[in-house]
Amino acid sequence: MSSSNYIFYYVYFPQSSALIMIYLRTDARSFKMAYNFVMI
Repeated sequence: MSSSNYIFYYVYFPQSSALIMIYLRTDARSFKMAYNFVMI
């Protein structure tokens, strides 16, 4: 795995007390899919 091809985001929401890890690829299409998955 190449770190330049993948991005990890750790987002914490105090209001909902939820910790969300968004695993994204630097591809716009993959970003959109990951974003939609998190929004569910």
